Amino acid sequence: MAPPDNFSNALERWAYRNCVSSIVCVELRPEPNLLLDWQNHLFPIPDGPEADDQLAQRVADCLVPVHCTGFVIEPLLQDPLHIHVLTCAHALGPVFNAEQPIDVDDINILYQPHIICDHMEQAYLNELQHNNQIAREYVIGTVLAIDCASDLLLIQSTRVHFMLRCGMPHPPLPIASQFPKPLSKVVMVSWPHPTRNRTAVTGEISHPGRQFDELSPVNPLGFRTMLSEVQIRSEQGSSGGPLLNGQVQVTGLLHGGNGSFSFFISLHNLRQTLAEWGKAQERPTF
Repeated sequence: MAPPDNFSNALERWAYRNCVSSIVCVELRPEPNLLLDWQNHLFPIPDGPEADDQLAQRVADCLVPVHCTGFVIEPLLQDPLHIHVLTCAHALGPVFNAEQPIDVDDINILYQPHIICDHMEQAYLNELQHNNQIAREYVIGTVLAIDCASDLLLIQSTRVHFMLRCGMPHPPLPIASQFPKPLSKVVMVSWPHPTRNRTAVTGEISHPGRQFDELSPVNPLGFRTMLSEVQIRSEQGSSGGPLLNGQVQVTGLLHGGNGSFSFFISLHNLRQTLAEWGKAQERPTF
């Protein structure tokens, strides 16, 4: 008998194959002057010897698009005309705090969201072999909803805009009804940088839900979400990526990590926020 030629992670590979069409890269393109004024008002730079350098850095940061991971979910209120993408609110940068959350109208003034899907990226990479002058094509979107306390941001794009760029399906990832038990295997597929789609990792559930203040004594942005603790690697641009169970159902959304563990917006908070936004959900069980 010939020896096996791969490790037996068939379920993880199946989950990966069945979610990549639903994972997108979100690019938030700023209006630099408006964003700079907003940040200066909300987070004034204190006087001191480093004030000029800090202001120069802020000016430079306001010029640069921000990237994070998102994924397609079922449209709110069964909207057949739009594709809805869920991601993290903190990707917007310092535009809200505990006392002053930001609303949708202001976000859409400060940023213009753009989305690229896996099919579009693969088409770009294929064409790049023959034409090194080609540029990535993104689909324009708008911010539809935000929950600053839960670190959740919802972006929508019309299906017409998507069809003009990509005729392939983008199946919504279902939200799980039950959180995996501790030590259960889970998968995350993210897009941490515009050039790094299909970044896949596996890990294990550590704890279903810790209070934010238990994990960080400093909370200037005012997050009040529960975070699920998972032994899985992540990086900055992976924020917004889905944590998937063996049925390719979303059990959390990446908030951040500390090098040893990653922390995901809990399934409870996900479902609760989606219900408040208009998508009826039952509360999960742990």
